[in-house]
Amino acid sequence: MNSNSVECGLRAIEAAIAVEGRIVSLYCDRSLRNARRQALCDLAAANGIEVHYVDKKILDEKTQGVRHQGMVALCRTDGPMAPGLSELLLRLDNLETVPLLLVIDGLQDPRNLGACWRSAAALGADALVMPKGRGADITATVTRVAAGGASQVPMFQVSNWSRALTALKKHGIWLIGADESSQTPVSEIDFKLPTAVVVGGEERGIRPITRKQCDSIVRIPTSSVFGSLNVSVAVGVLLYEAARQRAG
Repeated sequence: MNSNSVECGLRAIEAAIAVEGRIVSLYCDRSLRNARRQALCDLAAANGIEVHYVDKKILDEKTQGVRHQGMVALCRTDGPMAPGLSELLLRLDNLETVPLLLVIDGLQDPRNLGACWRSAAALGADALVMPKGRGADITATVTRVAAGGASQVPMFQVSNWSRALTALKKHGIWLIGADESSQTPVSEIDFKLPTAVVVGGEERGIRPITRKQCDSIVRIPTSSVFGSLNVSVAVGVLLYEAARQRAG
């Protein structure tokens, strides 16, 4: 049986259209007249996607109050859209570049998760990895904030978390955790190696089961007056440092 999720927001839908087979059907507010929305509807139709023009209340119901900009896409999440550990390892084997992963352990806020996913897409991460059933669900809010990142960077949700981290290490991936209490600044890490950036939840950070698997724990140097960063901001800084080193 197929499982479907809802995506909304023009940028997210534009990215989803570009992925063959991702969108099942597209819904557009019939009362809005906008060139960009119409262009997306035409592009979707040209790619064989069913396009439905409906009342705004239908879109509101589908997104449960999430701001949708007049467009909602019903997307497939089964099969390759909801992969686990075996698919993650297969992706690593097939990469032609040095792997860069984002590992998120226990993040609860869907907006933070969406922002992290967006940064992962913008800064060249190859995958986002999370423990299954622990943390924020993949909702319309997540994909809306991700602004297309959900279609660009695959999400892997794994059941046996400890086993998954061990498997990554056996594949040559260095696990670099982030914690503001560390004495090691992020600039001392060689991100040109196969790397997974590891972050934890908003309140407690990286769990002990994850921390003990990390090869290094680093901090982002900040003002001594205000040393704490939002987790999604920290992810952006960490991935930018990796992208900067690799570009150099």
